[in-house]
Amino acid sequence: MAEPRFLRLDLPVAEILIRLATATLVGALIGLNRELRHKAAGLRTQALVALGCATAILVTAGLGSASGTPDVNAVSRVIPGVLTGVGFLGGGAIV
Repeated sequence: MAEPRFLRLDLPVAEILIRLATATLVGALIGLNRELRHKAAGLRTQALVALGCATAILVTAGLGSASGTPDVNAVSRVIPGVLTGVGFLGGGAIV
């Protein structure tokens, strides 16, 4: 069966899962620290935001490499969007 041309990552599935799990674990550790200090946006929120950010970057990298070469510009355009979204979450937690 042929691989779909619209999303091609040159990474094994195990490495993708390790990257997503690592992002989720780091987000959970940050969230655990926040929960222990009784602050908003705790464990689940931080873990899910980290997982979403990692997924967005991996999907963008996969879409950019569908043509055969990785599109660094596509990934560099997603990162500011992710940072903006995290900034909105931080601003909501402050207010």
